[in-house]
Amino acid sequence: MSDKKKNNSRTALVITICIMLLAGLAVQQNWFSGLFRPDQLPGPPEPTPVVTVEKTSPEEPEPTGLLPAEAEIPAADEQQTAEEAVEALPSCETTTGALLAFFKHLDQQEYIKAYQIKGTTVQHLNGLAHKLFANPPFVTNETADLVNILKNMTHIFRTIGKQDITLLKDILGQEKDIIETVLLHLYQWHLLEQSCRANGTYKPEDASLLDLPVDGLYEYASFFLNTLGGQSYLLRRQPRLRVLVKYYSVLILDRANTEFMNRHGVDIRYPVNVLIDEIESVRGLLYSEKYLLKLYELQEKYRLQLPAND
Repeated sequence: MSDKKKNNSRTALVITICIMLLAGLAVQQNWFSGLFRPDQLPGPPEPTPVVTVEKTSPEEPEPTGLLPAEAEIPAADEQQTAEEAVEALPSCETTTGALLAFFKHLDQQEYIKAYQIKGTTVQHLNGLAHKLFANPPFVTNETADLVNILKNMTHIFRTIGKQDITLLKDILGQEKDIIETVLLHLYQWHLLEQSCRANGTYKPEDASLLDLPVDGLYEYASFFLNTLGGQSYLLRRQPRLRVLVKYYSVLILDRANTEFMNRHGVDIRYPVNVLIDEIESVRGLLYSEKYLLKLYELQEKYRLQLPAND
C-alpha cells in the first residue's frame, strides 16, 4: 500500500474514533434534551380511592378526583378474541371521561398557561404527536451508519424542539402523582377508540382526545426497545417513568405481533425478561403486581410460540 493510501486510511480511522468518542460523551454529559425528564419522584405513594391534587393553600378549592386509582389491566387469554378482549376493558364512557377530566385539569394549570400555547392542551399535544408520527426514528439498520445513531439519540428533541420538550417535562413533573394512571387510560383509549366509534358511544367531545394510531405507536415502541438511540433516552430517565414507557412499549409490540404488524421483526422476549426484573426492583409503582402478572403471561405466551433464544 502506498504512503498516501496509508495516510488516508489512518486519517479516516482517527476521524471515526473521534466521532464515536464525542457521541458517547454527549450521552454521558446529557448534551441533548430528551422527551422524558421529570423531577425525581418521591417514594411509593399511598393508594387512595381517587387521585386528587393537593391544596397549596387553605383558600384553594380541592378538585374532584381526576382518574380512578384502581383501573383494571385485563389479563391475557389465549382463547380470547380481539372483540372479547376489548369488552374486558373499562367502558368507553369511563375511559374517555377520565381523560377529558385530566386534559381539562391541565388547561386550568398556571404552569401550562405560562407557555401560551394555541388552543387547548390536548390539541397542542396532538400536534406534537402528529409531528413525531410523521417523522419516525430509525428502527432498522440504525447501527449501519454512525450518523443514524446520532440522529436517533437526538430524534425527539430535533422533531418537536426545545420549548415543547420543556412543556412535556413540566407536565411529567407537575403531574407525577397521577401520570401512571394517565398512561394506563391512554393505553386503554388506544385499544378502545375503534370500538367506541363503531358501537355508537363515541361522543363529539371525544374527538379532542389524543390520536394514537397503531402504526405510529409501533414505530416508537420498537425505537425504545430495540435501538441504541431509544435506549439512551430511557437510560437518562427516572426509573419509574422508564419502566412505564418500556411496559407500554411491550404491550404495543405484543399487539403488533397479534395483528401481524411487527414489520421490523423486533423480538419481544428479551425486553419482557428484562422488564420483569426492573419492575421488581423499582419503588413507587401503583400497579406493579398487575404489570408483573401481564408480563408473566407474555413470557409464557412467547415461550410456547417461539423457539428458545440464546
